Amino acid sequence: MLLLRLETNRSLVVLDACPFGETETNICMASLSAMVIGPGNRQEYCSTDNYDNCPIFLAKSLRRR
Repeated sequence: MLLLRLETNRSLVVLDACPFGETETNICMASLSAMVIGPGNRQEYCSTDNYDNCPIFLAKSLRRR
């Protein structure tokens, strides 16, 4: 699934984003505790197609198996 979203604060187009990231509330729905994500991690993992390198996303993927 491709999401085409415009990041207004950085003026760049994001082709894919984490399906568990709630960017408005900074909450990671992939974590068991719905933890709040810091801006650095959110920018590095949640807002890009690099989310499959996120340790929380990987843990969620492994829990599903």
